[in-house]
Amino acid sequence: MLKTDKLGDPEQPFSQAPTSFLEVDAPNVVVENWTTAEDGHGAIVRLLEVGENSAVVRLNFPQFDLQQAWRANAVEENQEELPVSAHSLQVKMRPHEILTVRVVATFANRPAGGTPAP
Repeated sequence: MLKTDKLGDPEQPFSQAPTSFLEVDAPNVVVENWTTAEDGHGAIVRLLEVGENSAVVRLNFPQFDLQQAWRANAVEENQEELPVSAHSLQVKMRPHEILTVRVVATFANRPAGGTPAP
């Protein structure tokens, strides 16, 4: 296993309790891809609107504390900073839009070094 296999290289495994890394609240929006940004600054999440409708989508990252997020173009260049709360962000989508979002975050409830908080 490589050090880069897990964000932050946690010393202990995750809890066995079921949880999600990403929740999308719009039934007409699907996650196409989630990967490390090519420039190494955060992660890239690509979404696709499949229901032929505009949508305001809430992305919830229960395992992460969001620091910053941007609407980006297809080559991952930041276009518009998006407001974030502790674990979520909202973004507008047009019908059939493929949306690229850059997210910078840290693990929630984990102090530096990767050990889970008590």
